[in-house]
Amino acid sequence: MFDDWEASLLEALDTCSPVVLPLWRPCWLNKKFDLRVLADPQEVLRGPNTATLAAHIGIKERLPEQTLAALDRMSLSVDDVTDMDCVIHIEHTSPDQAAERWISEHPDRFEWWVAST
Repeated sequence: MFDDWEASLLEALDTCSPVVLPLWRPCWLNKKFDLRVLADPQEVLRGPNTATLAAHIGIKERLPEQTLAALDRMSLSVDDVTDMDCVIHIEHTSPDQAAERWISEHPDRFEWWVAST
């Protein structure tokens, strides 16, 4: 899928032709090609996407308070996830390596997430 979309974008750039693709954010193609999001005044695409942490029922009773507090403090922006997605797809690293790199580039934020309560 992404290979076809990237090929469409490259062809449009080569021929100076307009192209519209149903992308979302975060997605590495947006950053690589500096794409602009089109207005969707009728909300055909149903507005921005969100991500939510989901876990097994009863997990709150099984995890230590410190772990729950750390999970509660964690948040990533669309730009943060896009940056990691770029590292994975453009630099061909693993998701674990991309996360480790992000953590090394944002030590204060990570330390705040995992700080003792």
